[in-house]
Amino acid sequence: MSSTLQVQLAPATPLFKPRARVAASGSASLSYALLLLFLLQLYSSIAVVYPALEAARPALTIGGLALAALLLERVWFGRCLVLVRPDSFFLVAFACAAALSAFGAFWPGLAARSAADFLKILILYFVVLNCVDSEKRLRGVVWTMVLAGLFPALGGLRFFQNGQTVEGRLHWVGIFGNPNELAHSLVILFPVAVVLASELKLSRRLLVWSLLGLYAGVVYLTFSRGALLGLFAALALMALLQRRRSARLVTAGLLAAGILAVVFYWTRGEGFSGLGQDASFQQRITTFQTALTMFVHHPLFGVGLACSPVAWPFYAPANLPYRTWLIIHNTFLQALSETGLAGFLSLSLFFIWTLHRAWKTARLAAAAGQERFSNLVRGLLASFFGFFVCAMSGGFVLAWFPYILAGLIGAASRIQPHAGASAAQPVPAATVRFQWNGARSPAE
Repeated sequence: MSSTLQVQLAPATPLFKPRARVAASGSASLSYALLLLFLLQLYSSIAVVYPALEAARPALTIGGLALAALLLERVWFGRCLVLVRPDSFFLVAFACAAALSAFGAFWPGLAARSAADFLKILILYFVVLNCVDSEKRLRGVVWTMVLAGLFPALGGLRFFQNGQTVEGRLHWVGIFGNPNELAHSLVILFPVAVVLASELKLSRRLLVWSLLGLYAGVVYLTFSRGALLGLFAALALMALLQRRRSARLVTAGLLAAGILAVVFYWTRGEGFSGLGQDASFQQRITTFQTALTMFVHHPLFGVGLACSPVAWPFYAPANLPYRTWLIIHNTFLQALSETGLAGFLSLSLFFIWTLHRAWKTARLAAAAGQERFSNLVRGLLASFFGFFVCAMSGGFVLAWFPYILAGLIGAASRIQPHAGASAAQPVPAATVRFQWNGARSPAE
């Protein structure tokens, strides 16, 4: 049996006629259920909290099962694997640049392992893109993320209460061990949570607002200036995108309250004033300069994915008053220094096009009269914009959550709203399918 990979617009021929219930839903639900389970284990960091589970490799196991279920469902029901042009190809190009960076890396083993880690992120992006094929599923994933944020939020507060801090800053475990990582993962939940809350009855809406208050307190206690700027930017964009005046006023009120809280209650030693004498700020500027130096010496594929801290002593200025090996506190400069021009261009284009896709999808949905769906996509747009601002002061190339958001935005762009319909249906897009035994479908 031979197989080929082929790009086409026409659907494949199913191996058998699906049941009416499955045909109506558009796809089977096992892969979608496994996707939700993967998100829960990602936020809960269960293998870190309970080390005995590490032997089971829950992330790898659940993620692998989700991918396998997706492939089996697509082949079984004769549906295509979906790509969105050109975003998906930009992300694949970055994965290739990350893999190639290992050959000339300062630490080839670390760069290769990091490229393998990014491959897992890429696979999750495609699973999200293919599993989320209706408005109902889109909301299901967003609700799961908003509620699962309780795991790092409560875990971080418990650490903070017990005095387990990083230089006085709140953090948790696993991928949330860095205060900036924890903060940005909660920041991106605010806009979509605001949209979801607006659709609920008053009692449930108050519960969601209470949840957002908890998340705001956690973000504040991480003392991450970049995350706070990202949160303010996301809320400001939400206010601008809202069509109802009342919604604009509520969002603007949240933004104003957040700014006042920072102005009057900020307790971190280095705030937003006096940045010229701020050691932390000066360190970040130094990392930017060092990243550019790394790029000049390794312009094509960089010093290796995740290898900028390893290369730091070779390129940092010699007259620094500190000897700490630092990471690059900017996602775009991190990509530039670690994966060169090839990785920088592909990742930057991916992020920029994802923002454009979200904005365009929201407009098309509004024009089709699907205001509820349009509002959700606006929330995704504001969330991704919040990450985009956070990325200016943090190295998040290997973070999971921006790529999950991008997958949701890509999936939303494939969902065509119909006037008067309660849910949206998938529309033709650039797709990939497996062709078995050299057979060609009539549509080809």
